Order: sequence, then C-alpha cells, then structure tokens
Amino acid sequence: LERVTPVGNVPVGLALTTLAFAEAPGLPIDLWQLALEALSGTQVTAKDLSQFARSSAANFLVESAGDSVDGRIRVFRLFHQALNDALLRARSDLAARSDDERAVTMAFIRRGRESNWGRAQGYLLRSLPGHAVAAGLIDDLLSDDSYLLHAELPRLLQAGASATSLKARSRSRLLRLTSPAIMADPAE
Repeated sequence: LERVTPVGNVPVGLALTTLAFAEAPGLPIDLWQLALEALSGTQVTAKDLSQFARSSAANFLVESAGDSVDGRIRVFRLFHQALNDALLRARSDLAARSDDERAVTMAFIRRGRESNWGRAQGYLLRSLPGHAVAAGLIDDLLSDDSYLLHAELPRLLQAGASATSLKARSRSRLLRLTSPAIMADPAE
C-alpha cells in the first residue's frame, strides 16, 4: 500500500478501508466518496476516486457492474476477504468499529432522505439495513415511512430481528405479516 498514491489528502489505507465496510456487490463511486468523507472528515472528488481506482490501487479492488435507477453503474469492493479483515483490524486501533459503522450509516441515511428514498441508489435500498444493524440504527430505518415504501423488504425483514423499540418491532412484525407487500412497488 505504501507504493500507491493517496486520494487527495486521504491515505491509501483509509480509502481502501472504507470499502471494507461495503456489502456485496460493492459501493458506487458517489457512495464510496460519501463513506470516505464520513470516516475521514475530508472531502475527495468522484474524479479523484475514479483515478485512484484506475491506479495501482486497482490491484486491491474488484470493479463490477451494479444497478441504479437509470441503468448500470460501476461498483467497487476489495478483492479479498483477508484484506478486508486486515484493514478493519488496523482501523480498530484508531476508531471503534461501532463509531465508524454509525458515521457511514448516518451519511447513507442522510443521502437517502435527501432523495425522499424514491430516487435513492439501489445499494441504499438493498444494503442499508445491514449497515443499520451494525450501527445500532435499525430502529431509525424501520421508523422511516418513506424508506419502508422503497426498500427491498426481504433484507429489511432480516434486519428487523435486531429492532429494539416498540415502534420498530411492531413495523417489522407488520411487514412480516403482510407478505404481499414484500414484492409490491411503492405505489401499491
């Protein structure tokens, strides 16, 4: 990693560690950028991250096609679970994992709410429940009416088992008992 050029003022290790928090299939550039800012407090441009992903850092990445509202986008993840684990272990010496998970999840929730969830990226609608459980924020997600309308409910239902508040547990139960809602579109 010492031979890889940093992303702006952000060290290579942190840029890659940010991807260690991603769920499959990986993060699109703009969510990688958002998560990196949440962890580092430093803004980087999407252009800088794209160039980083095409640099010698590409040796540590897997790039694939993800989904978006209007077509296919590039998503990135780390190439190996051992690298994932090593980066997270090194990061835990600097910050508590729960604090990092919370910072990333809150940034993702803010981004989704800015779009009222209707125009949120597929990653947020599909993978945010896993982040929310790790961050202790699943109750907030289950209490968000608009998120419930747009989310991929099977993953949200799995995460709902971690709910602690009465409102969140009740909503999770309601969703489990309303099986036709699982595949319904938001208007329905």
